Amino acid sequence: APMRPYNELVHPGRWRAFMEYGNGIIGDMCIHMLDMVRWMLDLGWPKSVSSAGGILANLSMQVGRTLAWDAAKRRVVNDEEANRLLRRPYRKPWVHPEAQRV
Repeated sequence: APMRPYNELVHPGRWRAFMEYGNGIIGDMCIHMLDMVRWMLDLGWPKSVSSAGGILANLSMQVGRTLAWDAAKRRVVNDEEANRLLRRPYRKPWVHPEAQRV
């Protein structure tokens, strides 16, 4: 996240509500619960995703259109603007993790 002056609204614990630092309860906690169910049922990766919350929904609202996710490529289909938004700038010495390693 960008360097910002200290803000009592963000810390402690409320950072999850700010787009620069988190992506709401769906991206914070629910995603882990949904992943556990997917793993336990051995469902593999979804073929399509529809979202009313979380990162993909936030990106869709930001660019103003529906987005299709390619799980195999870990990219938004035919939308370079949305793909660029998947990566946030990091402050040095930190670097953005590459999808192949996550």
